[in-house]
Amino acid sequence: MRRAAEVAAVSSGRVFRARFGANGLTSGRRLACNGEAASVAAVLPERLSSPCDGLAAIQRLCALAHTGEAAEEVCLDPRVQRFLAEFSAQCDDLNPQQLRETISVFARAQHMPPALWQGGLAAEVPRAMTELPPIHAVHVALMMAALDLRSPGDVLQDVAEQLEQRASDLNAIGLTGALVALSQLGPWPEPVPGDAVMQALVEFLEHLGPKELSACALA
Repeated sequence: MRRAAEVAAVSSGRVFRARFGANGLTSGRRLACNGEAASVAAVLPERLSSPCDGLAAIQRLCALAHTGEAAEEVCLDPRVQRFLAEFSAQCDDLNPQQLRETISVFARAQHMPPALWQGGLAAEVPRAMTELPPIHAVHVALMMAALDLRSPGDVLQDVAEQLEQRASDLNAIGLTGALVALSQLGPWPEPVPGDAVMQALVEFLEHLGPKELSACALA
């Protein structure tokens, strides 16, 4: 009985090595990557006919990744890079809500591909900030902060100016969010933006809850 068990164990080991190689974990990861590559091919359009199709593909693509590290790995795929380059060239055709949703998708995936951000998406953020409702503009700024998008500098300046110009249209929660976003997108050159937001927020101090007060103090 014992001899039979030993033979079975050795045989199982041979089968495992035959299927996965000497380093089972590494080879298992290779098989997972192959499956991931097949999934990537399935979600990308053969040809990008419109920015809306591109946004839908990005939503499917980011659904494959559950962490920032996984999203970054997916975006290194050559096919994904070609798709992102093509999509970035069409970002000027996205409306403000679609631009916001594009950033939101990558915020949920915890990774913004530099090629997309620098290739065309960042340049459209000022337009979106101008046309979006004030609270949605704050949301965009908060997502940029969460993704650590601290460049280009002129885009950040436009974002800061929009938040300050819209301060009078924001409630206490929106003003708190704007202040947090500005603090996290820094450091800023002098003069540091945020005075208008802070002044507007002072009027709401007595209405702020503990969470908002803590956020303001940290900002």
